[in-house]
Amino acid sequence: MDLAENTKPSNNASYGKTTQTDIHASIDEGCIMNSLTNLFNTVPGQKILNPEFGINLMQWLFEPVNEFTAREIGEAIQFGITKFEPRIQLTHVSVISDQEKNQYIIKLAIQIPSLNISTTHDAALNQFGFEFLTENE
Repeated sequence: MDLAENTKPSNNASYGKTTQTDIHASIDEGCIMNSLTNLFNTVPGQKILNPEFGINLMQWLFEPVNEFTAREIGEAIQFGITKFEPRIQLTHVSVISDQEKNQYIIKLAIQIPSLNISTTHDAALNQFGFEFLTENE
């Protein structure tokens, strides 16, 4: 991740100096997808300065793979994205239980208004954790 500092002109125009204000936030699609990955893999309480952050998808790994659990996962994802990722709008989420492979397939349809992007992403939740399977479709 590349970091850059924001600068703003000083109030004292005679010196023409700039002052450093904060780290510039990157908002490209890759950064947003990394943020979603972090959100899905973080357990609430794990981030000391933001103890509510995270969805904790791992809590369902040892539950039976069925439609009821899939619905709970979908609701948690919808709530978590709405609460913690204001850069995107979730247009659709579906979670499909794959009992044969003991995993869930998660399909996300999102919009990124600041970049004028609408995209879909597939992910899996299994014994290895959460991971995105595809890039843009």
